[in-house]
Amino acid sequence: MKKRNNIVNFRFLLGFLLLYGLVAVCYSPVFTNGFLDSWDDQWMVMNVFTESGFRMENLIAVFTQSYKGQYSPLVELSYMVLYGLFGYDPFWFHLMSVVWHCGCATLLFFLICRLLEMSGLSESRTSLRVAALSTFLFAIHPVNVESVAWVSAVKVPMYVFFYLSALLLYLRYVRSQKLGCYIAALCCFVCSGLSKEQAFVLPLSLLLIDWFIGRNLKSSDLWMEKLPFFILSAGFALLTLDLQGPRSEAVSYTAVQRLLFGCYSLSFICCYRYMS
Repeated sequence: MKKRNNIVNFRFLLGFLLLYGLVAVCYSPVFTNGFLDSWDDQWMVMNVFTESGFRMENLIAVFTQSYKGQYSPLVELSYMVLYGLFGYDPFWFHLMSVVWHCGCATLLFFLICRLLEMSGLSESRTSLRVAALSTFLFAIHPVNVESVAWVSAVKVPMYVFFYLSALLLYLRYVRSQKLGCYIAALCCFVCSGLSKEQAFVLPLSLLLIDWFIGRNLKSSDLWMEKLPFFILSAGFALLTLDLQGPRSEAVSYTAVQRLLFGCYSLSFICCYRYMS
C-alpha cells in the first residue's frame, strides 16, 4: 500500500511539473517584456510605497491609505519584496505573476477533486480526469493572459490564489468541523480581499458549495457560520465603494446606465468565451 501511494504521489508530482513546464512555455514571451510605459505600471508598481521599503511608517501607510483609488496592500507588499531584492528588473515581476498563476492552477485541481468527491457525483478516477482537464484549460486559456502578462494585474492571480485557498479550507472545515480550518478560511478570505476587491463575493461561493455538496440550506447553523464571511464581505464592499466613487463630477451615470453597462460587459465576456 505504501509503495502504491508513493507511485500515486510521484504521478501527481510529475503531472504538476509538466503543467508548470507547459505554462512556462506558453508564457515564455512575458519574461522578456518590460513594464508598460505611460500606463499604470508606472504608478502602481513604481511608487513611493514600493521604494520606501519595510519601514514601520511605510507599512502602516500601505495598509491604511489608498493610492490613486487603489487599495491592494498585499500586492504592494509583493512589489516591495521584489524591489528590495532585484530593483525594478521586470523579469522578476513577470516571474512572480507566472508563479501565482501556477499556484492558482494547482489549487483549482484540488478544489474540483474535493468538490466532486464530497458531492458524490462521480467516482475517484472520473473526478481526477475532470479536475485534470479543467486545470489544463485554466492554465493555458488565453482569457488569463492579461492578468499574467500585465505586471499591474498580478492582483488577479493573487486574489484568486487566496480565494481558492479559502474555498478549499472551507471544504476541509465542512468535512472535519475543525475550528482551525474555519479560521484559516477566514484569514485567506481577508488576504484575498486585501489583494483585490472582487473577493467580496466569496460568501456566495460558499453557499453555492453548500448547495452543490448537499448541505441543508435551511439550517440556521449553516447561516450562522457564514455570518463572519458576510460581515467581512460587507466591509470590503463598502471600502470599494468609498475608494472607487466618482473621481470627477463631469463623469456621472444613472443607475439604469450602470445596469446596462454591466449587462453589456457580461454579454461580451460570454460571447468571447464561447467564441474562444
